[in-house]
Amino acid sequence: MQPRSRLLRSVPAWLTFLFLADLLGLMPTLAEGTDACAFWPGDEIAAEDLENDRIPVTTSRSGLDHWREMTVASSKRQPQWVSPLITITPALLSQVRYDVYDQTKSNGNKSWDFGNGKGISFLPLPALEVLIGLPQYLYTPTGEGLTGLRGENFAIKGRILSAPEDQGNYVLSLYLGALSPTGTIPAREPSDHWVWTPMILFGKGWGNFDMMLNLGTQYADGDNRNLATFFLYSLALQYRIGRISPSVEISSGPTITRFLFFGTPGLFVTPQLLLGPFPAGAGLSFSGGIGYQIALNQVSLLEQYANALIVSFRMLF
Repeated sequence: MQPRSRLLRSVPAWLTFLFLADLLGLMPTLAEGTDACAFWPGDEIAAEDLENDRIPVTTSRSGLDHWREMTVASSKRQPQWVSPLITITPALLSQVRYDVYDQTKSNGNKSWDFGNGKGISFLPLPALEVLIGLPQYLYTPTGEGLTGLRGENFAIKGRILSAPEDQGNYVLSLYLGALSPTGTIPAREPSDHWVWTPMILFGKGWGNFDMMLNLGTQYADGDNRNLATFFLYSLALQYRIGRISPSVEISSGPTITRFLFFGTPGLFVTPQLLLGPFPAGAGLSFSGGIGYQIALNQVSLLEQYANALIVSFRMLF
């Protein structure tokens, strides 16, 4: 019985070895010309369509090749909309994004937001996106104590249902954002608490026209009297003309220090022009956008800004 028990104990180690060898592309592949059919969670595809989505298995594929194949297949199972400036797209993306806000206060003073919480997004799984924000720097030359780094942004997005343009043209996803208490601006940042933003993201298209909707809430792990809000929303409408997408958004994004259900600071309309994507080879493409954000109520004018010029840069991979 001793040799048999020793063999059984070695089984998990062999399974681990085989899994890592397959992930790194060291395991033998199927014969050339043999097909493997891939089907990912988080989408809705008719059974008869699977024949058209068969992916030929090639030899000598590395872990990066496997990941690239997975992201391409996942992207084909959702609409190819361009991300709006404010509203979070329900589609999953692998990209590097950086936004800049040139803000004008109600008294004419200026402020700038470099980064706006955007950053690096990637797909660790076919139906999951992870965001790691780049450093966000806020600059207000005329306000003491209002310049510095904001807390770090993180987010995860899980796709529940999706269909490409020719099979339904819609996406439904769940989203959870997190703002860390690591900012250097006490007047704007929660010093001791994480702020969480769970949302439902939905999008539906009809031909070249599409709409995207965010509905959510915001709360913290403490001091919710000042940091929590009951309801957040954002709506984007866009129409694609080739690689140009004129769009308009209406959004409610309260400040971090005051949240109200009625008279919420942060109510804006944003007409914009989105461009791309423009293929650049090697699986890369570029897109961007420019928009002009306008405050719609008095409390937004007083607590945030009257208007802002927004420029967005994206590299998709």
